[in-house]
Amino acid sequence: MIREVARRILADPENVTPSSEAARLNRAGEPSPADHLAMMYGKPAGGRPWSPQSLKNILLSEATLGYLMHQHKPVLGKDGNFVRLCEGLWDRATHEALKKVILARRAPWTRRSNREYLLTEIAL
Repeated sequence: MIREVARRILADPENVTPSSEAARLNRAGEPSPADHLAMMYGKPAGGRPWSPQSLKNILLSEATLGYLMHQHKPVLGKDGNFVRLCEGLWDRATHEALKKVILARRAPWTRRSNREYLLTEIAL
């Protein structure tokens, strides 16, 4: 499912975003990460929706490359290489392309108003 989301975002980066994909997954009834974890442990799914931010975090995480993670960073082994737990969902080139597409959409927040606010630029 995550591979399909990544493929759709890379195929049409102008129209497909983590937000639109989270909405699509919710409409399709796909279990969110929290519900999937609950089902893995034999508990009932709570029906929690996918959030765009959680989907974005999954897509940008290096855990998708198969690495063991600690505090959002890959763990280095004794040999100086990252500790790999499994085969990744995609390769490094795809991961970098996803990062480029997803992070390029980040628009700085600006206050939209007809009035002039003195501290707006300083506060931002």
